Amino acid sequence: MNEQKESLYIKIIKHFYGIHGYFDEYKQQQVNRIGNNAFLILLAFFFIEMLTIDISALIFNSDIIVDLLIFVNIFIILIVFLYIVVSMSGLKLNQFETYDNNEYKSLIKKAKVRTIYAALVFFIGERITFFVIDILDKDNNLSIWQNIISPKENIIWGITSILYGLAMYFTAKSRIKK
Repeated sequence: MNEQKESLYIKIIKHFYGIHGYFDEYKQQQVNRIGNNAFLILLAFFFIEMLTIDISALIFNSDIIVDLLIFVNIFIILIVFLYIVVSMSGLKLNQFETYDNNEYKSLIKKAKVRTIYAALVFFIGERITFFVIDILDKDNNLSIWQNIISPKENIIWGITSILYGLAMYFTAKSRIKK
């Protein structure tokens, strides 16, 4: 049987949208529809953001504007990602189909490994992000080493990473159907 290799574009789309198995025409149409809707949502929110930032620039100082801009962009991205996740779940395009118990156990094991890896990457990413923010903060009087080995920050982000990993695991487990 002669199977065609998937292009890099298809692999990226499947990974981003969480699609497993063959990427047929129906899945492609649904992904295109969801992507187009997400783009329109993003465009509308960015237009509203642009207007509010312009008006805010006349009223507030520039430090508040930058903070507002960062917060609003994060909020917009979360809304778009939430739309994509809800749409994909509603269409059941991101579910695994298993036919025997061994395959089910194998997928659960893979989900555990992936979520542990994702939690670790989340922890490292958050620590690096907040390390840079702490270094750039003018009010922070801690040294670089104190920022790196801060027990408070490591415990807070460690617990957050564990919660993130658990949420990822239960989400992945709910997508696996026997």
